[in-house]
Amino acid sequence: MIENAGREFAVPLDAPGQLALVLRKQVGLTDNDIARATGASQRSVRRWVAGGAVRAEHADKLDDLRTIVALLAASLPAPVIVNWLRGRNSVLTHQRPLDRLGEGHFDQVLAAVEALANGEYA
Repeated sequence: MIENAGREFAVPLDAPGQLALVLRKQVGLTDNDIARATGASQRSVRRWVAGGAVRAEHADKLDDLRTIVALLAASLPAPVIVNWLRGRNSVLTHQRPLDRLGEGHFDQVLAAVEALANGEYA
């Protein structure tokens, strides 16, 4: 299931603004969601979408968000992905995946995705 994930979110790594736009349009994430997951401001996210530069630390977290969304997309529809990212998660000690990503805890969020893929409800 995870091996095939990510094909529908194939945006070049050097185009983070395009990735933010794809996450908004195809997945339904808001500027606030993307800002929370990257540690950036909503204003920064709007600048990225308009073609502005993205700081390296935010680009890395944006790529982390892309990875998590792609893995979830292998088994969940977009509205459920958004709810999962915004909701409290027992694997993350009842913290929200978007917030954990923004804090730099990609590995913890990945573990929560893997738990979901293995049939554990979080």
